[in-house]
Amino acid sequence: MKQDTLLFALLQSLYGLQEHAQLASAYEYHDAARKFSSYDLLKYWIAAAIGRWKGFRHSEKQLPTCTGLPSVDHSTLAKKAREVPFEMMQEILHTVIQRTSRNVRRTFSLPFPIEALDSTTITVGKGRLLWAHFRGNQAGVKLHVRVNTADQSLLQVETSPVRAHDSSRGPHPVTTAPSCDGSRSGIHEQRTVRRDG
Repeated sequence: MKQDTLLFALLQSLYGLQEHAQLASAYEYHDAARKFSSYDLLKYWIAAAIGRWKGFRHSEKQLPTCTGLPSVDHSTLAKKAREVPFEMMQEILHTVIQRTSRNVRRTFSLPFPIEALDSTTITVGKGRLLWAHFRGNQAGVKLHVRVNTADQSLLQVETSPVRAHDSSRGPHPVTTAPSCDGSRSGIHEQRTVRRDG
């Protein structure tokens, strides 16, 4: 079974079709289209985020490579995204995030904590940071932050030149999970908690 199929199966276990139908009914939203439903749209947003798809036209070319999602054109994607109430998608996101917290980690008995890695780019004039040229007359650094998602504790903060990718900042080996288009996104498996500073 492909990794994208496993990802959608995980979504199904966290937020199923029956619950989705009940929520849609609460928002008085009726899925008229059979080819691409609002639940398919949810799976699409997940695949697009992981695969870093650039937009609906780019997504149209990527969908045939993604098992578990119907292949539709960019106008169908745009139309469905306009139709589904924003508040409904927002509630789905909050529900899924809530269910992927500590309780889910206990259920799966993961041998390592789940961590989040994020970065923020800070730009200044290039004369301020000669070693960190970014573009044109700008210099830049990237602030990398690693957080334990179970207890929201800060694990590590680092700075690097702005061109450094987040996956290069972890002190431990990086395992990679294939996305729908076959590219790989970094996931850090930290088995020992380390606090810098």
